[in-house]
Amino acid sequence: MMQVFDTRDQGAPHRFGFWHDIVCRTYARCDGMTDERTRFIGRAELCDFGSAQMTQVASGPIEYLRSASDLRRDQRDDMFLAVMLNGDALFTQNDRSVRQRPGDVLIYDSGRPYRFRFETAKEAILLRVSRAALQSRLLAADGLGGTVLRADGPCGAMAAGLLRNGMEMARAGAVSAAVLPSMIELLAATLAQGTGATEALSRGDHDRLARVKRWMLENMANDALALEGVAVECGVSLRTLSRLFAREGTTPMRWLQQRRLAAARSALVEGRARSVTGIAFAVGFNDLSHFGRVFKAAYGQTPREAQRRDG
Repeated sequence: MMQVFDTRDQGAPHRFGFWHDIVCRTYARCDGMTDERTRFIGRAELCDFGSAQMTQVASGPIEYLRSASDLRRDQRDDMFLAVMLNGDALFTQNDRSVRQRPGDVLIYDSGRPYRFRFETAKEAILLRVSRAALQSRLLAADGLGGTVLRADGPCGAMAAGLLRNGMEMARAGAVSAAVLPSMIELLAATLAQGTGATEALSRGDHDRLARVKRWMLENMANDALALEGVAVECGVSLRTLSRLFAREGTTPMRWLQQRRLAAARSALVEGRARSVTGIAFAVGFNDLSHFGRVFKAAYGQTPREAQRRDG
């Protein structure tokens, strides 16, 4: 099924608000900023692609900012692959700032903050796919947000071709149940080849990663722990820190959150936690609502349910 949304169907005062709502519902909650609110033009074609979604989108200059507060309010956790057809963009995520030009394929992650600035009118094709679907085929998927495959490279050209052909198939309604898994397999193999994401850790990197993990676990209760502090305390650069965890298919802060959640659940299940609030703070969460949401997403039950059912 294809849906088309066009700001030209709206009155000028409502165009940007209409577009912002479409972007938040289709991609992820974020702030949109433009100097041409009443004259803003945008058009999006949305097509189902099995359990994923293909989109061809065109708009005037705009900037999108997905912040940490957006992540707390919107638990969207998809991966996007986007080929630029026309225009120019600057994208920032995972301590990477990259320029995307026509033909380039950008990988980005709605589960982490990002900034996406289109300085000119643009047109692009995007594939939205669940993290689990990509992660099951590409171990380092979590660390690829903010990575670009260039149009003049063989992997970039192949990925761009797959995305363009996928959009044409989606428009024609020619997507069988077998197409999406096959396409993800090809894209994952292309991304692995183009980014070196399957490369094994060296002995030195293995020891460095173990040291970083040990320090993070020892300081888990510090709710102000941030990437910059971890890097400084462990004597590594931010890029190295992200690279080490990317090789395991995750990010430093996502890995830490998983360890915090596991520690909290063990304490609740084993009766070592007197209260949900106490254990949340003890393992480094300073927002109880956020703790409850991510705990339920991870274990399918609230912290109180885990305490009652298993404790």
